[in-house]
Amino acid sequence: MANKGKRTAEQVNNEVEVEYDLSEDEEEPLRKKAKQTTAHAHEGGNITTGDGNSVKWDEDEEVVFAEVNGRTVPVPKNRPVRIYADGIYDLFHMGHARSLQQAKNLLPNSCLVVGVCGDEITHKMKGKTVMNERERVEAVSHCRYVDEVIPLAPWIITPEYMKQHRIDYVSHGEDLSLDENGKDVYQRIKDIGRFLVIKRTEGISTSDLILRIVKDYDKYVRRNLQRGYSLKEMNVGFVKEKQIQFDNQIQKFKHKVEDIQGNIADAVREQRDRIILDFKKWKDTSEELLLGFTKRFKRGYPITDAEAANWVREGAESPESPHYNNDQNLRDLFVIRGESPRNE
Repeated sequence: MANKGKRTAEQVNNEVEVEYDLSEDEEEPLRKKAKQTTAHAHEGGNITTGDGNSVKWDEDEEVVFAEVNGRTVPVPKNRPVRIYADGIYDLFHMGHARSLQQAKNLLPNSCLVVGVCGDEITHKMKGKTVMNERERVEAVSHCRYVDEVIPLAPWIITPEYMKQHRIDYVSHGEDLSLDENGKDVYQRIKDIGRFLVIKRTEGISTSDLILRIVKDYDKYVRRNLQRGYSLKEMNVGFVKEKQIQFDNQIQKFKHKVEDIQGNIADAVREQRDRIILDFKKWKDTSEELLLGFTKRFKRGYPITDAEAANWVREGAESPESPHYNNDQNLRDLFVIRGESPRNE
């Protein structure tokens, strides 16, 4: 029911991270016991609290006093205090749940009564809803903070309505809720001291959720197409239908290209792994051949396998190695075989 200012899609989209934590006063129930000061309503049904506030109350009911939001307020002595919250609660979300949590925890020993406005008055005052009144009532009834739900709640709360439903206090956010004449719909309740303020959860609202869907309309249409909904069921026009079908073909083509690219990449990796494996096999084989050759022709024969392997490794190192392309080694080989180098 809040008369909330409009926000753009860009503002909603830029809200990457939003803190939803409540302060300690909001999150924790007020466990303080009501001040055990018994009082009856003064003549005329008014109670003046210790902080000077005047509250309209039933003359025949005993009350004690409790503190809430810096105020001292009377509460019933012999029964739970009935706190009322009202709204549309379309696409019931965490912001709604947090507001009801706050309302429930305003006073100790409370019973939270929630009024859900009907479709007729809501469509007139706020516009079309996504969920109908039956669905919205059902959603609210499953919130763990709610003790009682009143369907078809009025747009403007009156003292007579409060008396009919035995409501002690009405809770709502700090933002103004206006009627069709621009007047505060809770003004009469504020005048009799029965209005309690709660804070709204920033960053989430029904309007924000709808804006997210509208902003990414095409994506959600394609999403529902994939889930079996027809374009006719989604009320998609002829031009839009052709555009979506064309976009779907483009997406399919892109997926095929990505699949082909993936297959090529897999083939390249497989070929690379095969080359590496073949090279390793060739390297191992060449080392075995060199080892045998060394054992056969190295001066000082016979030598151990370890000595031969060490000689092979040294001969395969950098040019600074004494065995790298060393003419003396060649001479040694010729001498062993009983030959002389051709350049001598």
